[in-house]
Amino acid sequence: FNQDNVQGTGNYTGDHLQLQVAGRLANTIWYDETSNGRGYAHWAISGTHADVSTEDNAESRFRTRPEARTSGTRWLDTGQIDGTDYYNLLGLEGVVNLGSLQIVGEYQSNWIERDGFEDLRLDGGYVYASYFLTGEHMPWSRSSGTLGRPVPLENFWLVDRCNGCRSAGWGAWQLAARYSVADFSDGADPEFYGGEGQAFTAAMNWYWNANARMQFNYITGEIENSTVGDRAGAPVAGNYNIYGARFMIDF
Repeated sequence: FNQDNVQGTGNYTGDHLQLQVAGRLANTIWYDETSNGRGYAHWAISGTHADVSTEDNAESRFRTRPEARTSGTRWLDTGQIDGTDYYNLLGLEGVVNLGSLQIVGEYQSNWIERDGFEDLRLDGGYVYASYFLTGEHMPWSRSSGTLGRPVPLENFWLVDRCNGCRSAGWGAWQLAARYSVADFSDGADPEFYGGEGQAFTAAMNWYWNANARMQFNYITGEIENSTVGDRAGAPVAGNYNIYGARFMIDF
């Protein structure tokens, strides 16, 4: 990959050269054929090596929002990191699925090598568990090593019958909980404050069919050691609560 950010310049080609190589090795260590994949386990390792220009147009910046779309400033943000020469990113992931129950975890660590400054290390990860109350399971794509599309045992529908009664199918209902953490700060010299955050999410998902669903989330978290918005100021801390809902159709 060439890491030049053409979004701001509008260019399609140029002499900017910040090369990156990335890869992922995935393995399905268990897949229950007799239940058509209601049980499986997976692990994967991924990595990136990126050479970053130390000139003014360097793209060495890492930032993220919480697990819901927020407007304005990202809450964890390193800003452009001075003196970055290259960085190495290592990721680990795992999935265990037992019928309607699924447990997923992922962790990433980023080692940033700098010229004229102390090196940095940023990291983050999450773990979540989900359960289908209506008996479905989350399918697994063995060819790509990724989660598939859940299919309700019964689609959501609602009709009035000619005898005055009503018939309905209620789709698939899923409960989920997630804990996530990210550390964009480092005790380097001088200390580096991109922010440290942790959050807990409780969720309910209602799948109408394989192509439509509603999602409801409550997220609570805290952030500390952040200088977002005032790089020259003292690091700040705070708490937040987010309520979210989404209706989605895909095809």
